[in-house]
Amino acid sequence: LLDGITFRIIPDDNTAVIALETGQVDVIGAVPPLDLARLESDPAFSALQGICPIAQQFIFNMAVDLFQDIRLRQAIAFAYDYDGIGRVSQRDAYVNFCGFAGPGVPGYNPDLCADLFQHNPDMSASLLSEMGYEDTNGNGIVDLDGQDLIVPILVWNLPEMPRVGEALVSELNRAGIGTALEVVEFGTWIDKFFGAEDYLFGFTGFCGVGGTIDFLGQNSVFGDSMSIENEARAMLSAAVEIYDLDERGEVVREAARMIYEDYVMLPAGAYNSFYAYNNRVQDFPTLSWWLNLVTERSNTWISN
Repeated sequence: LLDGITFRIIPDDNTAVIALETGQVDVIGAVPPLDLARLESDPAFSALQGICPIAQQFIFNMAVDLFQDIRLRQAIAFAYDYDGIGRVSQRDAYVNFCGFAGPGVPGYNPDLCADLFQHNPDMSASLLSEMGYEDTNGNGIVDLDGQDLIVPILVWNLPEMPRVGEALVSELNRAGIGTALEVVEFGTWIDKFFGAEDYLFGFTGFCGVGGTIDFLGQNSVFGDSMSIENEARAMLSAAVEIYDLDERGEVVREAARMIYEDYVMLPAGAYNSFYAYNNRVQDFPTLSWWLNLVTERSNTWISN
């Protein structure tokens, strides 16, 4: 039996891997993609996959005047290669899907990426031109009424979002869309997000039906903070009362598509999460989280 358990707070995932490999800790909750293959091949450690693939995404603050025209949101979406960004940033952990629900998870839509988020720089340029944007001063960035188009982007400093943000900036700049990228620590990102500041916010996290509902459902603090108005949010909240998983998944799939068709959120690749531990730790249980198990409106896990 164990004499005790010590929890160490290590904010940086790369530092946590070093702590695992040098024996300072026995278990870490997140493995950076660049370290995954090495840990998997080392007989001293085990790296196990989490229960739900996680998306990297960007969400518009829909209260910002710049983001009101869907053509601009579409132009940004078509200007970059979400699949390429995901493959480069997540390496062996990469999973190709759009939305919160990935393969094998209720609510997964295998057609969402192909239908809405194909890399199409020509379409991006056409939409910008239709809005009146053109590069009148030859600096490589389109402008309107003498003002360069600059999209403010905020990402947190946890892996791999800084690399994702930099890749997005590179692709948007190549398409003539100016950017102002800020990389901040997690707490600052949270403050600015719930303060509804004027950014395109990059984030990673949430997955599956629970993640979709918790992030975008009616009265969700996340969707509310970004002023997302879509009837599909009410559909998501109602889905928590549906006991049948297939039926619930279909409702979530339909509602998520309605939201993504409005281009208020943009994909940037997805990945399988992994945790790792020293093999001297015996019978270590799978790490997981649970969303929407019990609420005042959804008590099926108690009554059934």
